[in-house]
Amino acid sequence: MEFRPLHAFTLEQLTSLWNEGFQHYYVNLNFTLDMFLKRTATEGLSLAHSLAIMDGERPVGFVMNGFRQESGRKIAWNGGTALIPEYRGRGIGKLLIDEALRMYRAENVDVALLEAIKENASAIALYRKCGYAVIDTLAFYQWEGQIGEDAFGDPDRSNRYTFTVGNPQDVRRLSFHEEPQPWQSQWQSLQLGGLAIIASDPDGEPAGYALLKRVLDEQGVHRSTILYQCAAKADAPDRSSLMRALLSRTFASAQPIICRTGNFPLSQCEVVEMLERASFKSTLEQVHMKLVLQE
Repeated sequence: MEFRPLHAFTLEQLTSLWNEGFQHYYVNLNFTLDMFLKRTATEGLSLAHSLAIMDGERPVGFVMNGFRQESGRKIAWNGGTALIPEYRGRGIGKLLIDEALRMYRAENVDVALLEAIKENASAIALYRKCGYAVIDTLAFYQWEGQIGEDAFGDPDRSNRYTFTVGNPQDVRRLSFHEEPQPWQSQWQSLQLGGLAIIASDPDGEPAGYALLKRVLDEQGVHRSTILYQCAAKADAPDRSSLMRALLSRTFASAQPIICRTGNFPLSQCEVVEMLERASFKSTLEQVHMKLVLQE
């Protein structure tokens, strides 16, 4: 079997291969051509560095890859690995991952990241075999309604902090911005429609932030909000009140909406507890996996 870069195929062929590869998957990943193209662009995936594995002239599986620079390190992301059903269970997945890792090393990648659905034991076992380790569990939480100011506990009425709305890339300069974040939760993936809410203390120093996206319908009506990151300085005064205020501002709306999180790390126990106390329910969990290629 040989490998070919995905840029050797038409977008129609790639969309068809994607849909075949994710048949009978844990969630519905059936894409239209526009959906496939939008995801590839939004997530910074490189068709030149993504691979198909061939049986003769037929592509039977693929791995999609993206690269970013973060704090002086080159990060690679496996943005989707799949095989069409009749080729599963034959060791071809390991061939794909091994080839992707060879490419990462050739590209001087420092750290490789991926996510896998928690129930997908066979995929997780494969990634472990290739050297990846689980570093966190990620949850998709959801709640529907209109968030009250006390939804996350007693509201902060001290006016200690001021809140400003900015662009996703504004979080780069924050000393307490945690890394590595899941790829799709990073500011680079949220430049189209994403927002940053930044809290500052009385001296004007940033003390906390939330990274989110508000989803509007075709009429411009706010239908849902997705929270991707929420953090505060460890020594911030009234830190819990600050976190509650960030969550309240994130999910504020003039009418009932669908409130969600995207790939939110369960290691952020304080925020997770606030969400669950507000009746948010987990609808899906993934493991976040990491492989260090260069120290």
